[in-house]
Amino acid sequence: MRHHTLWIGVSSTLILATACSDSTGPHVDKLQEALAQSKVSLSESVRAGESSVSGGMAIRAALLVDVAPEYSVGALGSGTMHDVRVSIVSGSIISSHVLGAAADPCPGSIPIADAITIAEGRAKGTAVKVQPDDDDQCLREVQVLSGSTLWEVKLDRDGSVLEVEKADGDGN
Repeated sequence: MRHHTLWIGVSSTLILATACSDSTGPHVDKLQEALAQSKVSLSESVRAGESSVSGGMAIRAALLVDVAPEYSVGALGSGTMHDVRVSIVSGSIISSHVLGAAADPCPGSIPIADAITIAEGRAKGTAVKVQPDDDDQCLREVQVLSGSTLWEVKLDRDGSVLEVEKADGDGN
């Protein structure tokens, strides 16, 4: 039951993070507006989210723009998954709540903050989302906004770039 609750919470966060995602269009416009207001990067939000949880390790992070823009960081700590919300302006923690019991889905994979740095360099833009790959949780998918195009950069567990492509219509 606890794992079921965890996945409901994680799924809800992912739905919010990916709603209306496309490589161009209204969602990209909202991302651009939020990034123009932001004084904090996705990497900085990851560090804030991780440090707010005892033994914290981020598994996913996203810039949410459907309501008031904020970062959502999924951080593991002490055997539980936490949804930590971070201000895009100050980097302070807005809220944090436990989603349920969890463990690292792929020990030894590149840290999220490192994956963001690599992907931003490769796509020459600003990361707005990072998560485990749908097909292999040991891979990282990073969405990077470059101009008006949203790119997906897939990284191997060691940080090597496996693929760069435009984000598809459903954000996956």
